[in-house]
Amino acid sequence: MREIEQKDVLEIYLYDDIESDGRGFSGEGWESETSAKTVHKRLADADPNIPVHLHINSCGGNVREGVAIHSLLKQHQGSVTVFVDGFACSAASLVAMAGDRVFMARAAMMMIHNPWTVAAGNAAELRKAADDLEKIGDAMRTAYAEKTAGKLSDDRIRELMDAETWLNAEECVAYGLADEVLFSDPAAALEAAKRQAAASLKRPAPEAPDPKAKNNAERLMRAFKKMEGLQ
Repeated sequence: MREIEQKDVLEIYLYDDIESDGRGFSGEGWESETSAKTVHKRLADADPNIPVHLHINSCGGNVREGVAIHSLLKQHQGSVTVFVDGFACSAASLVAMAGDRVFMARAAMMMIHNPWTVAAGNAAELRKAADDLEKIGDAMRTAYAEKTAGKLSDDRIRELMDAETWLNAEECVAYGLADEVLFSDPAAALEAAKRQAAASLKRPAPEAPDPKAKNNAERLMRAFKKMEGLQ
């Protein structure tokens, strides 16, 4: 995360995977630049009323950190404007929902899906892990619903998350997940958003995510290959 503090605005760049502090194989600790703790420090060191411009280009990461960053931004006294410069996927899309206004570059993409994890243990422990994931998913769905302000029903958001859905800038505006497409003519962007929304409502939901993917990066690559195959 790169931060630029100016007199009238606090610019924060979330340009990496969202992760907490960690410890290497040698036992040496390292501090994440994309953790909730780092965001808290950035905000605490600035004027409490300063407007925040958050730029996002992230494939996601730790949902716990994403939820905390979302909460920190929502609690900030000044305005929060989010710019999706590239990708806002998974936990990064959740962070984007904290913006009072969300702007997306025309080529930017957002991906929303259900949280996932790696678990081990007996049957009871695995059932609990699944139950916990459902609760986390409910919390994420609430954040999406709050941003869309009724444009998407809870069932439709659940459907999009279940299908691990990729959305372009126009679709995000149509659904209420973003407010405006950057670098475009407003009238043309509105008409494009309407067309995208109408087409999205008519077509069936995308296929469920590939369960064979071992990690987030592989899931993204598999998703792109599927998209290429449809073209």
